Amino acid sequence: PWGSKMPEGPKTSPYSYVMRENESPDTSKKRLVAITDAVFQKKIPNVMQHVDTLVDILVQTAAQSLEYTVNEVLFPLFKPTKGKPDPAYYLIGLRALRKMLDGDTGFMKYSASHNQSEAGA
Repeated sequence: PWGSKMPEGPKTSPYSYVMRENESPDTSKKRLVAITDAVFQKKIPNVMQHVDTLVDILVQTAAQSLEYTVNEVLFPLFKPTKGKPDPAYYLIGLRALRKMLDGDTGFMKYSASHNQSEAGA
């Protein structure tokens, strides 16, 4: 049911841009917002037990829309509008950034940001 395929190459990434067939970019973004709201807009009990999973969700979200993830998910993790910041969320945000910046993860090559800039070039 997914419309995009992983680009061929010697290396692939678990973090890549995908879109459902016949899905508009607006619908895709609404789905992305719903997922991140469900995961990151509430306090997660025992969050330290779920750091790896939350990092992967955050990086995959960024592969779909880097601008949205940075502005609407990452920044609020570092500076919440309510209450005192939880250091676990700093850890999640920093580890996600590290994965996005690490050339070995393939994030930059297979993310929407890369695919969109390639299409516009």
